[in-house]
Amino acid sequence: MQFEVVGDEVLSVEEVVTSSQTAIVKRHYKFLKQIVLNTTTNITNINVPIQITVKWQDWQGNDLLEETSDIKITITGTGQSAEQTLTPANGQIEFDFESSVAGTFIIQTGVDFPCDFAELEVIVNE
Repeated sequence: MQFEVVGDEVLSVEEVVTSSQTAIVKRHYKFLKQIVLNTTTNITNINVPIQITVKWQDWQGNDLLEETSDIKITITGTGQSAEQTLTPANGQIEFDFESSVAGTFIIQTGVDFPCDFAELEVIVNE
């Protein structure tokens, strides 16, 4: 597969040949930058923190150590939603997630420009 970069976007480029014509088909593949969420476990207990790493990477999975753009973290689930903005150093930042109630929580990332966002489900048991 071939790729082409247009602005902040990576397109896949495919040649489609039929009996009557040849067409070049370009489709969105990924954005140039992506955010990745990692943790050693996504299951914990009430009031037991887990550490979550947020990383900037390029579209091929290489760490972007120079990237320091703020990342908004939104946590939804049982109880009220929480939101915070983190500023990475060397392309990454770590934070602890902890809940005083049991349930399933979704941690999502966001920024103010086009990129591939991340989402992580965390289960908190009693």
